[in-house]
Amino acid sequence: MAVNISSVPDPVVLAGNPVKFAFDPDDETSGSNVKASQYLTFTNQPTAGQTFTVSVLNGAYELVFTADATPDNSGNQFPSGSGAATNLYILSVKSWIEKNFLIANYYDVSVVVTALVLTAKEYGSEYDLEFLSHDFTGSTSAITSGSTPILNDFFAVHALLYGYINSAWEKINEDRVTPDADGLTIFDFSDVLISKLEAINENVLNCQYPDAPGNDFLTLRNDLRLKFKIAYSELYGAPPVPEYINKESSEYYALPGGLSKAMLAYFNAEASSFYEYLTQEHNFLTWQPETNTYHYEQFVRLYYFNLFTTASIKLIAKAYYSDNTTSTQTVETYSGSSKYDLFEVVASILELYDLFEALIPAGETITKYEVYLTDLAGVRISNKIYLKIDYTDHEATRYFLYKNSFGVYETIYTTGSGLKYTSYEKLSIEKFLGLDYTNLQHESALVDVK
Repeated sequence: MAVNISSVPDPVVLAGNPVKFAFDPDDETSGSNVKASQYLTFTNQPTAGQTFTVSVLNGAYELVFTADATPDNSGNQFPSGSGAATNLYILSVKSWIEKNFLIANYYDVSVVVTALVLTAKEYGSEYDLEFLSHDFTGSTSAITSGSTPILNDFFAVHALLYGYINSAWEKINEDRVTPDADGLTIFDFSDVLISKLEAINENVLNCQYPDAPGNDFLTLRNDLRLKFKIAYSELYGAPPVPEYINKESSEYYALPGGLSKAMLAYFNAEASSFYEYLTQEHNFLTWQPETNTYHYEQFVRLYYFNLFTTASIKLIAKAYYSDNTTSTQTVETYSGSSKYDLFEVVASILELYDLFEALIPAGETITKYEVYLTDLAGVRISNKIYLKIDYTDHEATRYFLYKNSFGVYETIYTTGSGLKYTSYEKLSIEKFLGLDYTNLQHESALVDVK
């Protein structure tokens, strides 16, 4: 038994989108593909009236071919000896044999030195043939019978899905799938992964408002992603018993998010993917514009999926003052980072303010912050996020915490009071992506709602 993976997910996936493994098993059938064939060797050149007989299509028909000085177009005659070299004469015989309807449709005719060779066009014993007789000097080769593989009963690929939970591998699902029409066996573990991630992270979000003083600015949050792998084998027979499962895939990482169909269509059109977007852009896991306005009391978190092998990561913040001066500080350094670690970055205005309060020029204010990550050498490994500050004290401010399509958390805030009505109107918005759509436009639309 042997089965090999033919297609795997990207190293980092969103569990809300398809997470597919494809297998190309080689034991779905027993036996092999063989085309029926046989040789008829001409020792001399037949004279007019001499014949040979061949049985075709597994004995369904017997064809008699007769030598003639001037063969007709019946498909049952071939030229008698011409005096030319026998190997050249056989080439002429070949061209006349190919005029026969059954030969032309089901067999290929070829020549090997002075032998005429018939070979079935398709695999299978139903195309078996045999040169039954010939009344000229010649000989026949051994018969090669045709065959096709036989489907093994109850054949399937068996896969076990493991997640790395609480510092140990835990089996979280198993499944058996039969091959499709193309012989591929495809598993999609997205539903299982998203359910497991939701179960693991239920009620574990460490959000406090206002932010508790002394919180780390840079926190490892690998609990928000799941490392997973599969083990697999193939099985068949009645009853089917799986082979000892000793093959394993590489390790992959899943986030509890999922992109919209429109965004997936964009990535497909660009022959790209979420993972390629991460590796090329190294953005924080947010669709928010790089420059955005935040209320000074707003709870702000950024999440970063590390795709570098750097052992330490530094959080850098730069304050912009109302007199157009700036100052930059290393907010925190995390040591012991690994590739595929997920980090939570505190970017709340009030917490950053505590770091820069002593640096603010007299009579000035901080107008915005610039936040980004670097490696220990100071090389930037993330994009820059600019947080413009709204210092206005609004009435009836409300903050909303939500999970974005990457599966991590963001906040928005609203101001003002609402009135209750017994009826309401609903406005549906449809946005179609044009051919010039880019990922810089994200999936936002500006709509005037009245």
